[in-house]
Amino acid sequence: MENIKIAVQHRESLYGAAFAAALAEKWKGVSVQLVSEDCRQSAAEADFILCGNAETALSMGSKGIHLYDDPADLVSGIASICRFQPFSSIVGQLRTICGDDRRKYSMPSKEGKE
Repeated sequence: MENIKIAVQHRESLYGAAFAAALAEKWKGVSVQLVSEDCRQSAAEADFILCGNAETALSMGSKGIHLYDDPADLVSGIASICRFQPFSSIVGQLRTICGDDRRKYSMPSKEGKE
């Protein structure tokens, strides 16, 4: 079974790096990479691109997922996830968007056991 490949792009590079690391830790079996502001180069390699900018996410077509701060920034026609919620909720929403809502991949429990 192949890993789902997710690219993370965010204007705040420290946040993007922390988000990518946490996602890789919480969702075993997913490949996560941090990409630059111009993430179009990585679009061919990634299954999904999580973007901090709605226009960038929209330009990625069905691969684009908007990681938004303010509901006023939502754009219809693209998958969107609010970044201000528990990380377990973000991972659950990503699993659903990425077609992994059957839990094919494991998420560690709070004790760190799978």
